[in-house]
Amino acid sequence: MRISVSFFAELKVAVHRLLSSTILLCSVMLSGAQAHEVFPTIGDMRVVDDRVVFDISGNIESFVAGIDLAQTAHTDQAVEAPIYDQLRALEPQALEEAFTDFWPEMAAGITVVADGVPLTPILESVTVDPVGDVELVRNSVFQFSAALPEGANSVQIGWDSTFGMLVLRQQDVPTPFDGTLVGGGLSAPISLTGGGPGTGMAAFIAYITVGFDQVIPLGLEHILFVLGLFFLTTQPRALLMQIAFFGSGTAVTVVLAASGFLALSESLVEAVMTASVIIIAIQAIWGRGASALQSALVVAFGLMHGLALGADLAQIGVPDGQFIAAVIGFLLGTQIAALTILSASFLFLWLALRIHAGADVPMRGTIVYGVTLGLGLLMAVLQRSSEPTDLLVPVSFLNNGALLLALAIAFASVCSIVSIQMRNQVRAYSRFIVIPCSSLIAVTAAYWAL
Repeated sequence: MRISVSFFAELKVAVHRLLSSTILLCSVMLSGAQAHEVFPTIGDMRVVDDRVVFDISGNIESFVAGIDLAQTAHTDQAVEAPIYDQLRALEPQALEEAFTDFWPEMAAGITVVADGVPLTPILESVTVDPVGDVELVRNSVFQFSAALPEGANSVQIGWDSTFGMLVLRQQDVPTPFDGTLVGGGLSAPISLTGGGPGTGMAAFIAYITVGFDQVIPLGLEHILFVLGLFFLTTQPRALLMQIAFFGSGTAVTVVLAASGFLALSESLVEAVMTASVIIIAIQAIWGRGASALQSALVVAFGLMHGLALGADLAQIGVPDGQFIAAVIGFLLGTQIAALTILSASFLFLWLALRIHAGADVPMRGTIVYGVTLGLGLLMAVLQRSSEPTDLLVPVSFLNNGALLLALAIAFASVCSIVSIQMRNQVRAYSRFIVIPCSSLIAVTAAYWAL
């Protein structure tokens, strides 16, 4: 079987027209969209008599609905969105009762330890705001407490990863603790009498994880953009330069957005990010590679992606007096995530590149990618059986990171096998790997936005 060069020329034109129209469609639809973004939960901790008391302010509908907030950027992307929408429409008393019934399950995900002794969290009260605009997040406050052992000096707090991020603030003490809990870990010991808001180094290290999480797994648009850059060129130095340009643009607007000096409409930012992914994918399909104009475009797109990341950081918050350390750690985390994506992509396609260059035997590549194809399909089947997902509905399909990864591995494996079999054709790697994968990246971005 031999595919002519003219076929690919026609394919490029068709894809270009389709994706250009998609950019316009995404912009129009996103301009009127109201996203239900996931916000961090705020917790105020204080000691009252012989108890440690927590006042938690957040979106309790998402807890009761069972949404995994660690894997969800917008509540309307979750498979539990219909339940969440029903809860948002409940009158305050009805939602308070629903949360009270849910409390034992939530309490199981909250850990309170005093000087190494586990404590039992007891729900004290829950207050829900009246039903307003159901398209907006409704804030609620619940209070729980735990009895302190006699003479307790410190406490440690654990917050289940499915509850998302908790910004924990100590009250009524000098030099209070102020930090974030993510990933389901246990906090460092917090002195009950204050005395340590945390060092700059502690904030720097903590926010590396925060920045990484905002890209992997929460930032699908950022992941797709970095993958688009990967397919622009096979030259490692040129690719790293593109990532550096992207990172420099991101850094500027992360600082401005996180400090509150710059903010744009969320729908506009999301529309431009979607367009950036599609444009980069088109350039990869065209095979233009990296250039000075391309680098300037990457910086410009980095500015817009930085606005989204900076807005996320502003919502998460940073410890008092540790803004610079936290922002630097956050930016480093996003760059580590980007390099992780590039490294994984390169390792996956390394054998295909070697065979394309005549440096390895085709049979080895066929076997390896046959195995990865089988593994990808097996992962997809297992994920589908454990968590049923409608492949035709983006809110349930694209929000399922494990299923998306499995299908991406399977698709890239098929492309690699075809590229190996067609290795004698001109630009086989570009035709059978870069073009299909870049097209899928662009379509995924548009599908996600729509």
